Amino acid sequence: MRSLTIKELADRLSVHHQTIRNHIRAGHLKARKMGQVWRIFRPDLVDYLGSEERADSLLKVNSDGKETSVHEVLHGRLVEGPGRPES
Repeated sequence: MRSLTIKELADRLSVHHQTIRNHIRAGHLKARKMGQVWRIFRPDLVDYLGSEERADSLLKVNSDGKETSVHEVLHGRLVEGPGRPES
């Protein structure tokens, strides 16, 4: 099962890692500690973002090895706060 560390998720969202930690601490995003590393798994990203496509875009790497740009897709999620975005 694919997962991201707090730092990986923060880097892909172009936010500070403390922002991700704050969302975890507030209960908006689930994370699991594995050894000394906190990991966020795909089902938890889907729940947090309200979209499988958004979660998958975070976990995807292009064929040239570069991460897909998801900042525009998720920026509203971090600005709007918890809860699923209205469609």
